Amino acid sequence: GAAPGALAPRERERYVAILEGSTTDAEWRQLGSVDIDSAMCDLFSWLGDRGLCSACVDAVTGALLEVRRAVTGNCTCSRCLGLCGARKNQKALQDGAAPAEADAGAAPSGDAATASGGPARKHASTSTAASTGGRGTPELLRVQGQLRAICGVYRREALPFNGKPVYKKERAEAYLLYTSLKDWMVSGRADAGGSRCEGWAYVTDPAETPDEVCGVWKVSGPKGWEEDSTLCVTVFEGLPEDMREGLGYDDGSFIARRLAADDRGMLLVPLQEREVLEEVLFAPDEPPSGGEFRSVHGGCSHITTAEMAQRELRCWLRWLLRERLDAQRRRVLAQAQVGASLCRLFACAALQQLEQAAEEPP
Repeated sequence: GAAPGALAPRERERYVAILEGSTTDAEWRQLGSVDIDSAMCDLFSWLGDRGLCSACVDAVTGALLEVRRAVTGNCTCSRCLGLCGARKNQKALQDGAAPAEADAGAAPSGDAATASGGPARKHASTSTAASTGGRGTPELLRVQGQLRAICGVYRREALPFNGKPVYKKERAEAYLLYTSLKDWMVSGRADAGGSRCEGWAYVTDPAETPDEVCGVWKVSGPKGWEEDSTLCVTVFEGLPEDMREGLGYDDGSFIARRLAADDRGMLLVPLQEREVLEEVLFAPDEPPSGGEFRSVHGGCSHITTAEMAQRELRCWLRWLLRERLDAQRRRVLAQAQVGASLCRLFACAALQQLEQAAEEPP
């Protein structure tokens, strides 16, 4: 069918009425809950389809992590559990300055870098991680592919494994490490199961860090290990500092005003509220499809301001929620069709019984 935003006013009312009349409170909560770490796969894919380059994908991802930090009011660093933010806030209050916190969306510094197991790192257009053994070792990596469990931002651990750095996915038990079989592997175990080398994806490559891998990754599938050319590992640059300073998650929209988060850092959008629901479904500010950020030469025109990053992020969030709502509407309509079919079946059976009873002699 047509996109919700293209519907006529009466069709819009019907669309909303179907959702409001058939969705329970528990279903509204589920529809409006966005697990950022799980949604990274959708975000990377959506931004790639829009034609954004790796640096711009990093910028929008960094903006998303910054929004989570702003909404929760806590540091999102997986190592310090909020302690680095608390230390920085305490020091800022003692110095009479405004509190500040760090997360994976921006370059770590000071206590945050120490807590994350790595030295300070300044943001730049290329990898500026601390030097180890005469070469740069990235502090943060971004893993993108088709496997939802492994997509996301990974932070370098304090201790290496098999002589090479280990990276752990933010807020999840997923490790990117070098195994005893000379493979780079993404595994759910910090040692990849030892000599068994158990994991979700691997590539045989002697690269010093995963972002330098040249081979094609293989992922675990229903038929065993299968090549996945979409899986790639790149240095995560995050949100440039000048753009981070200009970012504000409250952009005046109903979604931003009502956005909240739970204790786990999951974003909560109250879709059961009519203003929020209609904005998600029908707001006219959706940019045209087809790679808006591609230049006339076919390349990325680049995100250069915080407003551009925030706009792209808002459009992605609306797209994600709209997809869920449309799926919910289709489920409701399918259940109604099944119910109508059952009613017709029971009505026919009842009519047949009445006819039989009428034909029987008293």
